[in-house]
Amino acid sequence: MVESLQEKIFNEAKKLFYVYGFKRITMDEIAVACKISKKTLYQIYPSKELLIKECVEKISFSKVDVIHRTIDSGVSVSHVFKSMFDMFRSLSHDVSQAMLNDMQLMPEMWSMIEERRMTVFERMGEIVERGQQDGSIKKELNIDLFLRIYMGILQKFVTPMMFSEMNVSPSELMSQLEIVIFEGILTDEARKEVNKDA
Repeated sequence: MVESLQEKIFNEAKKLFYVYGFKRITMDEIAVACKISKKTLYQIYPSKELLIKECVEKISFSKVDVIHRTIDSGVSVSHVFKSMFDMFRSLSHDVSQAMLNDMQLMPEMWSMIEERRMTVFERMGEIVERGQQDGSIKKELNIDLFLRIYMGILQKFVTPMMFSEMNVSPSELMSQLEIVIFEGILTDEARKEVNKDA
């Protein structure tokens, strides 16, 4: 299939954004990478902001869409949670540290990502309920409290500022959060000891 000029511009811009971030790249550099005039570029994308917005929208939509399709497919609850963590982990393939650093200065872009994330959060309740019914999630778990804790963790820790502050990739951070949320920090031996003393 032949790539349209708009697709070519988007793909070239995305490559440049990944390497250098959003702020550093100019429309001149995008035009040069696409081997087109700046005038042609501006006819398709009147501003760099539109190109950045489309880039963030496509990345966030594709990730969230995978989660919605996984939920709708009826797979096991543990598979849904695994897919969610895998989705966040795979962010580092589409969003570089340079892009994340620039997003700190672009709250409107992060706000768009938050909106997408909320659509997943809204469906989390049904996943946890399904897990309680099939026995994969403890019946005594307070769903509302769990969802608030889970969303609080994502809002606090899965942010450009946190990646930058802790100097970790989205993949590394999500691996640690997966351990804390679903496996706990205690070893099996320590957990037995705690249960014995309870």
